[in-house]
Amino acid sequence: MCAAAAHGDFLPQNILLEGLRPKVIDFAAYCARAPVYRDVAAFTGYIALLASKKKYSNRALGVLIKYFFQEYEGSLNGSLLRIFVLKSMLQIIGYGPDRLPSAHTLRRLENVLIAVADGTSWFDECMKNSTVSTTSLTQPEFR
Repeated sequence: MCAAAAHGDFLPQNILLEGLRPKVIDFAAYCARAPVYRDVAAFTGYIALLASKKKYSNRALGVLIKYFFQEYEGSLNGSLLRIFVLKSMLQIIGYGPDRLPSAHTLRRLENVLIAVADGTSWFDECMKNSTVSTTSLTQPEFR
């Protein structure tokens, strides 16, 4: 698996727009070498969680993800991306021994994770409309 520098917390709230130019802030979780999927999955997982809430437009979020994936032009493996997105979603909600989410949040997350795991989620629809490959990698090691 390819490695690259990673922001470590690449979420929409860390992206500011100056005119039409995006600026990324908050590099507190920066890592000089991490799987290339880390930041992509953090952003995608966050957007997928937003899409699971009724107050957000799935159509608008789908357009955002479509154009986000377009920048990667088929260089991502869909199976690996799915694993990293699931991991990111768990990290985003802060599920851990010292912080338990509400029952409602757990049900929503469970539904989203099951749908992502079985390929029937909003995330999968976005992937179908993108250039992300669903084939497996031939070289799983870091390069």
